[in-house]
Amino acid sequence: MAVVIGDNNVPEEEYKDEKELEKILCKNPTLLQSDDKVELFLLGSQVPLGTGAKGGTGKLDILYLDSNKNIVVVEVKRNKNSQSKRDVLAQILDYVSDIANLSYHELDELTNGELQKVVCEKFQGDVNAAKIIENNLRQDIAKLIIAVDKANDGLKKIVQFLCDRTNLDIALIEILKYKQGNCPVFVSNAVVRRSVNKYALLDKLVKYCENNKLLNVIPRENYWSIVHTDGWDSKMFHYEFVLRGEVTGDDIGVEFHFERKISKEFSDERRKEVVAAIIAAIEKIDIVDESGRCLINGCPIKFVPDMWAMLRIAIPFYQKDFEYIVRTMQEFIEKTKPAIEDVLRKEGLLNTRIQKDE
Repeated sequence: MAVVIGDNNVPEEEYKDEKELEKILCKNPTLLQSDDKVELFLLGSQVPLGTGAKGGTGKLDILYLDSNKNIVVVEVKRNKNSQSKRDVLAQILDYVSDIANLSYHELDELTNGELQKVVCEKFQGDVNAAKIIENNLRQDIAKLIIAVDKANDGLKKIVQFLCDRTNLDIALIEILKYKQGNCPVFVSNAVVRRSVNKYALLDKLVKYCENNKLLNVIPRENYWSIVHTDGWDSKMFHYEFVLRGEVTGDDIGVEFHFERKISKEFSDERRKEVVAAIIAAIEKIDIVDESGRCLINGCPIKFVPDMWAMLRIAIPFYQKDFEYIVRTMQEFIEKTKPAIEDVLRKEGLLNTRIQKDE
């Protein structure tokens, strides 16, 4: 890659060794950032995995925490390194599998308290930060970066394959070194980087429910996943997990839907009557606080009768805590389903199927 400053071509230089490249990245994490909105906070370099109750072996070249509370593991390699491309990938995957089994406190111990220090400085007031970080590790929401001076074709091919065929968030980034007079110039080039999958969080939540035998969640249809309920026609009414982030998919909501314009045989007027009856039934449930709000797991229910979602729960900012989200859905169903079914039964809508218009 050619670099021109003013009218001058700047010559490319080699790194003395991997340690030089490692030090540059520790001091300048922006060279690895794909998005200005997502910052990287250094937790340490040459972080040993041999300590702690569940520690593995070896050392992490660089460890960061990003502003989304995800752990970022960086493996630094020079093109001249004799280690094969398969060995490089096997090494970084092995490291990630080791840290995925660690608790927040064990990870903090590995970083000599740097993790807790960063959390206190960067996430002031977020009492759930530690829990989110640990939960993200448990759900394999970690980022892997292979930082090299030059990427050979073999390494590009394998990393591209992993990006295309797996759920790994992995990137291959060249950090090129140039020299302008006595001043070194560093240029970042993302050779392979996973494109943003805005549905990833919801897919992981569905998998979490499946692995832990929680609820009966139907695989994602678009930006929502329906929770199957016996005796309910899900085309008409259902509970669902829904992504709220329009671009990045970074927020999950818990909702009950009574669909609009189901069919000609079920008019909007009748739907409005059923909606009003359900809202009235919900408001009679013993989930109302002193201010008159209906609460589920500490979250207020928002009644939206003129939208697709008739009842909505707004999840607070710790939206990546799958345990919390699922518990909220379970409580939502437990407390509202009897009242909803009572209305649907009176309307003759339970254990029925209405043909949905195409």
